[in-house]
Order: sequence, then C-alpha cells, then structure tokens
Amino acid sequence: MSLLVVMNALLQERSVTGAAQRLGISQPAMSAQLAKLRYRIDDPVLVAGKNGMIPTARSAAIAEPLREHLVGLADLAFTTSPFDPKTAERTFRIGATDYAHAVLLAPLLERIADHAPGVRIAALPFDTVQADGQLDRGELDMIITSERLIPQSIPALKLFEDRFIVVMRSEHPMAPETLTLESFCQQRHFLVSPSGGSFEGAIDIKLKELGHERRVVGSLPSFLLVQSVLSESDAIMAVPEKLASRLGKQMITKPLPIEVDPFAIYCGWHTRDTLDPGHKWLRSNIHT
Repeated sequence: MSLLVVMNALLQERSVTGAAQRLGISQPAMSAQLAKLRYRIDDPVLVAGKNGMIPTARSAAIAEPLREHLVGLADLAFTTSPFDPKTAERTFRIGATDYAHAVLLAPLLERIADHAPGVRIAALPFDTVQADGQLDRGELDMIITSERLIPQSIPALKLFEDRFIVVMRSEHPMAPETLTLESFCQQRHFLVSPSGGSFEGAIDIKLKELGHERRVVGSLPSFLLVQSVLSESDAIMAVPEKLASRLGKQMITKPLPIEVDPFAIYCGWHTRDTLDPGHKWLRSNIHT
C-alpha cells in the first residue's frame, strides 16, 4: 500500500483506528504502516493532543496538498479518454475463424468506412489453446469464435446464432430431389476441420446417435474453400447458414435432414479493455 495513501488517511482521520477503517485494513496493520511512514519521512506525523491525535507542524503543512495530489491521481486513473471514431486513428486486431471473418468482417468494414476513416481492422487467425495469452500479451484486441472455445477467464458477448444447412452445386444430381436422411448419408461429403485433418464433426456425432453414418471423403482447412471445391465435385457439405448465404449463385442449399442444435458465436476480450471507449465502440459495431 502506498505510504502517501496511508499518510493522507491518517491526516484526514487523525486516528489510527479511523484510518484503518477508511482503508479497510486492521488496526495492527495500520500501526505497522504508521511506523514505516515515520521512519521513511523522519517525522511522527501524528502526536497526542488534548482532544486526541493532532498532526505535527510538518504534516499539517502538507496535508491539503497531499489530498489534492491524490484526488488528481484518482481522476487521472479513473477518467477515460474519449473516443471519437471520426477522428480516431487506431488499429484493432481481431482473431477469428475464417468463417467468422467471412460473415462479420465485410459488414464491419462497410459500417465503419464513412464513420471511422482512421480506424483499421487487422483480421488475424488465433490459437484456440492460447487465445487468452494472445489477448493478455496484446497480440489481439478481440477473438471471435464459438461459445465452447471462448476462455472462461475473459469477458464475452454473444454476437449471433447460426445453424448448419447443406450446400451443393446447382447441377448436382440431388439438386432437384428432396434430401432425406438416407440420401444424405449416401452422398460423398466434405467437412471443414479448423484444427486440421479431422473427418468427424458435430453432424457425425449426431448421426451416430441415430444409428447412421455418412461418407466423409475430404477434410478442408477452411470454409473459404467450400465454393471452389464443390463447384467441381458431386460431393456436398454441411456449412453454417450465414456463410452459405454468401456463396455464389452456382451453389444451392437444402435443409439438413437431421436436427442439430444451433451454435452461438461470441466475441471475447481482455478485462483491461472492458471500459476502454474505443473497444466499447468496436464491440457495438460487430454484428451481422
């Protein structure tokens, strides 16, 4: 604890007990602080008077300047600088999956283009295991990912929910047909594995619960490959609906023939940025 804060409490309260209560510490702890203060400044600070403790002449002379100094420091610490998007020059580093970037980045850039010409957005990948560390080190200002990958130690805000639907090329043999559970499982499938190389996802787990299995023939590292891969193949894919809506006209969509719970996308940030005006402005502008 700062000895200046201790000295101010003692001079304002003129009592060891009162100063201890003011600072929320025990009386013995305050007595120890007073002893340290007296040694440091070579002055008793408070001495016995007729009606209790009184400050020494030296302490009395600095009591008011000390109080004003501490008030000024408090104002400096707790007053945040305003953020004016029209004049601000700032770069925000957002770590997200390619899917989240694809869904959110373009609308965000369009939204701030005219209102915040000096604000730049750096769209970056992030390590799902070390995300809290990247935020702590200042490598990222925000992460955007599914709820289950948001570290529990950081603040988070739900952005939207999405669900899986089926995508295929418009000339696919199944294009004019109704996609049943049986016909769905009979198709060749691609899936996206952000971690790399997996051939099983949430849909496969659900299918196993129902006693079914699909044939996954390809594992892609990115949702951004969906259109180019499917346009040259008779395979199909289950992709998030908000991403599917951004694919070209050569792709068509069909409902997923099984019930899979929707998933939520969250943004998360370091606690130190919660009250930052610029960061609050950024959070208010991230939505679909």
